[in-house]
Amino acid sequence: MSTLALNIICGPGRARILERCLSTFNAKNLFDEIVIVNTSLDESVNEVARKFTDKVFFFQWESEKHPFGDFGGARNFAASKTESDKIWWLDTDDACLDQYKDKLVRAINLIKDDKYMNIKIWNMPYAVVLDTNGNPLSWFMRERVFDRRAIHWKRSVHEIMFPDITMAGKMTGLLKYLPDIKIKHNHMSNYQADQRDETFNRLEPIRQNAREKMGYAVAYATLCARNRILDWYRDWETDRKSTRLNSSHRL
Repeated sequence: MSTLALNIICGPGRARILERCLSTFNAKNLFDEIVIVNTSLDESVNEVARKFTDKVFFFQWESEKHPFGDFGGARNFAASKTESDKIWWLDTDDACLDQYKDKLVRAINLIKDDKYMNIKIWNMPYAVVLDTNGNPLSWFMRERVFDRRAIHWKRSVHEIMFPDITMAGKMTGLLKYLPDIKIKHNHMSNYQADQRDETFNRLEPIRQNAREKMGYAVAYATLCARNRILDWYRDWETDRKSTRLNSSHRL
């Protein structure tokens, strides 16, 4: 049976939601290993993290090369401190909704099963809007679990997973979907306008190439920037070269 770690990177002032995230996923009992990377000097983050794991590390967030921070670098750093075969990543503002607690356990058992040891990436829905009863109304698919040795992260902002060069163009049969469990991500419509503007300003200077534009369209969608989504999506649609990988497992 494969081993499965949880990786989380956490910034300043987010100790409370880090604890909520780890608690809703019952992380201490369900994962073989928990690695938490603190990208700040906020000691309260370390205090919460150490309630769940002794693998708590510091990562230098901003640098001359990455003046706006480095999400991809921080996630790769977390992976480098991980020993398990596979990694389940989360943001601090993610949560497992109550109605998916049983499916979470089944999903973890499935991912660790030797039958699926060759699967390199597991995709799951990322819920961004809930109805008044707490049920997901809007979501998009996102890579959630990956093989530690075969996958790494790219891009400093709105990071994406990238296969090892030996896997490039050979992902068919190595990717599986788990459509029945939806991870809840905090919708940024509740953020203050100045916080959204700051995020926009950080995204705009790093528009790099058309292959990345779909990712930024998703970012703007979660930021409620409806007036910017279509421009990014049209750019991506013009240049995209994608292969459909249809492989799913119902829970």
